[in-house]
This record gives sequence, structure tokens and C-alpha cells, in this order.
Amino acid sequence: MDRNQITKWLKSPSKMANKYSLHAVYFCTGCGIIEIPPVITTRWDAERFGVLPVATPRQGNLFMITGYVSLKTLKAIIRTYEQMPDPKYTVGFGSCPINGGMCWDSCGDASVDPHRQRHGGRIPPIQEELRRLQAESGDAFRGAGVARALSVRRRRPGGESVIPSLRKKLESTFKDIEVTVPEDGKMSVSVPGDSVPVVLRYLKDNGLDHLALISCVDWIDEGKLEVVYVLGCYMRNDTDVTAEQRIHVFLKTRIPREKPELKSVIDVFENAEPYEREIHELFGVHFDGHPRLIPLFLEREYDIPPFRKDFDTRQYVEDTFGRIPPVEQ
Repeated sequence: MDRNQITKWLKSPSKMANKYSLHAVYFCTGCGIIEIPPVITTRWDAERFGVLPVATPRQGNLFMITGYVSLKTLKAIIRTYEQMPDPKYTVGFGSCPINGGMCWDSCGDASVDPHRQRHGGRIPPIQEELRRLQAESGDAFRGAGVARALSVRRRRPGGESVIPSLRKKLESTFKDIEVTVPEDGKMSVSVPGDSVPVVLRYLKDNGLDHLALISCVDWIDEGKLEVVYVLGCYMRNDTDVTAEQRIHVFLKTRIPREKPELKSVIDVFENAEPYEREIHELFGVHFDGHPRLIPLFLEREYDIPPFRKDFDTRQYVEDTFGRIPPVEQ
């Protein structure tokens, strides 16, 4: 066997090892990390497939970014990525590393130019740094949602030019609707509970095709629960931001606390499925038509959903853990 054949034979298992034995480096800055333990440990046991967590980037080939990326942490991300050997891959978990999530217009967001200006330009231009990384690293880093998203300026002035026309359309199309504009680029729409799916469909058809979040507020003194749907627009490319993509719409509806029910909107936005399960579990809202309102986080049922304001956390801790004897006994 000549030298070339030996080299070729040795490269084959090396490539197979790189393909099937990912060594993951975790950059944990937010709630995206909650998915990692069940993946790695006995729930799904990714280690049996050769996916292993490693202590340093010099041993890893998979970079998993699991939370919000700020100006402060972006430098650490770049430094960590540069220390990883080739071939290497990057994955952003959830909306926070990909498009800023609920913090897209924060002063600490990685692409907010005014933050650099306030610091006298001491922070190096983020977009130039990312372009340098992309040029040096090729498709491995460019393919990661975090790199693509961070290369876009996310402070979005200009959405006010679209809001008046959208507000006029909504008020002329639907009855029993209240529209307010609390600040530039944002619009609040209050509707009755049975109108939520129809209005959401209308907003989606008018360009608001990204359901960023469904949240809930307990107005205990009023005997109401307020469910809030946060809508935005997906970017169509990496550099240009249209006026429609600069706005956020908050669709709100209030329902009775005693028997809170809403229609599921999974047929409008498929990603509403885990949000509705979460609100059902933590606030007790029943979503009619949801295919599986089964527990998402909690291990037991509660007389009062634990995120309601009349849930006594101190008493729950005492009843649950106060009976556990000390180690000495």
C-alpha cells in the first residue's frame, strides 16, 4: 500500500468522526439553554450519538449560542469562535440570538449604533467585525442565524410611516377594535376574545408574518386576564429594512379570570403551539382547538396556576419543602 492510499484511508474515519461526533461549546446568556440539558442527558441522550459538551472552544466544533447577544457579549462570541478548530459550525437557539427577540431595540443590542456613539466610538463597528469574520470563515459562520441577524441594524426608526395606513385599514375593517400608538414604530390593538384569530390572520396577510411571543398579564383587581400577541415582520434579506419591517404590533384581549377561554391560533401561526401550552399551564387559560394542552414545564397540577397573582409562593414552598427533614436527621 503506497503513501497516498494510506493517507486516503486515514482521512475517511477522520471525516466520519467529524460528521458524527459533534463537540459542543455552549454560550449561555439566556433562556435558550433550557433546551440543552434534556437533549444531552437522559431525556434524549445525545451523547449516545457522540454529541459531547466540551470545556474549551479549542476542543469544540459546534458553537451553540443560547441567548440574547449584546454589545458586551458579541466580542466574547467572536473570540470564542476564532479559537475553534476547523471544521466548525454555529447554531443560534431561539429568537434572541437570531433577531434580538423582545430586546431587539435595547440600547445593549449588538447592532444598535447609538450605543457606540454614546461611548465615543470606542466600541469597534460591529458590522465591520462580522463582515471580517464572514470573509475569513466562509459559510460555516455565515450560515448561522446569529451572524446574519447581527449584521442588520436593529434600531428601527421609520415604522411610523406605515402605522397610520395600517391603523386606518384595521379601524375600517373591524368593529369593536381599539387602536393606539404608544410610540414610534409600535402599535397596540385591543380586540374582543372571539376576534383574535380573525384579526391575527388579517395582520399576517398585511405583512406581519412573525409571531414573536404570546404573553399574559393578570389584572386581578379587575378580574381579568390579558393575553398579548406580539407581531413583527421577518427580514427579506440581510441588509435592507423596509418600512413594514420596522414596526411591532401588540394585539391584546381581556378575558374573565374565572373561566378564561380563547380560540387557538395555531392555524394562523404554527409557532403559537408552545406559547399557548405555557399560558394554559401557568395562567390557566384554555385554548379551544389546541391539539395537546399537556404540561410543558410543571411536574404537578396546582389549585391556582402559579403565575397568577393570588398564588402564594411562600406558602407553596413551605408546604412542599418544609416537610423535608434536615440532612442531620
